[in-house]
Amino acid sequence: MAFTTHPAERRLEATSFENPVDGPTHALLARSLTDVPGQRLGWAVGLASLVLALSAGAFAGGIATGLRLFRFPGDVAMRLQLDHGVIMTCFAVLPALLSTFGAARLPRQLRGPGLAAPAVAAGGVAAMAIGFLCLAVMPARTDIAVILWSVGVTLQAASTLATVANMRSPDLRLSDVSPFVWAQVAAHGLVAMLAPMLAAGMTRALLRGADPALVVRAFEAPLNAVALIAACGIVSLVVADARRPARSETRGTGVAFAVMAAGVVVWMHGALRGHALSGVWLEEIFLMPAGVALAGLWIAGLWRAHVAPRPALFWA
Repeated sequence: MAFTTHPAERRLEATSFENPVDGPTHALLARSLTDVPGQRLGWAVGLASLVLALSAGAFAGGIATGLRLFRFPGDVAMRLQLDHGVIMTCFAVLPALLSTFGAARLPRQLRGPGLAAPAVAAGGVAAMAIGFLCLAVMPARTDIAVILWSVGVTLQAASTLATVANMRSPDLRLSDVSPFVWAQVAAHGLVAMLAPMLAAGMTRALLRGADPALVVRAFEAPLNAVALIAACGIVSLVVADARRPARSETRGTGVAFAVMAAGVVVWMHGALRGHALSGVWLEEIFLMPAGVALAGLWIAGLWRAHVAPRPALFWA
């Protein structure tokens, strides 16, 4: 004897037991993830870090202009030059490349609901802003400003890495994420290792009354490498379809970023053991080949994609 199901019951079963990652339900989920409070908080954190970066850049530009127009005593000029470099690297370039794009664009690239810990990311921006204000008001306190920056950028890195690990769309595998996401993971992972070392070095200089310029110069090469990695990921958003890259291109990008990251790890090992050649290894052995590999991958992607020339492409 055959049993038939009432049409209303069939509709109820289809609604109740539909696969959440397939069909109309998945499409509705994807649409709902594009406008949620977590993403709006990410944009707010990104905007705050952008304001910090622009303010720090303008302040550093004023210092550079003053050094060119006026003649300062030798020790004052050296202090201003040190502050100019710290402000540009730590409070202008890195917040713009890491915090701004990481908080504002990363959730969209992951097709997720937003940042994993927006309060932690906001606290990181606040710590960096306090460090910048400390350096602007007290130019001689480079050590305290850099310690505060290290705390802030570590909080930012924790939020970003947690976002990539836990806030991806259910159908987005880590092996299929865009080169921009790979770059953000590599850059934030490296800065999470470098910042505690930098804070420890500055704390030691503060307690012993040593010159913080020596610590700043020691970390100049790896921080520039972090900025290069983040910038490469941002450029990939412009020069190629970073949201749906080819699998070979994605894997090649991951390998290139891994080579860059390995260079910074080698530098850290050499710095802890007192090897003076670690900076040369970082630049000549790791960064240059990885940069050439990334350029080749992007050129191949442009050749396949037939991207129309536009101002943003030339800027990238």
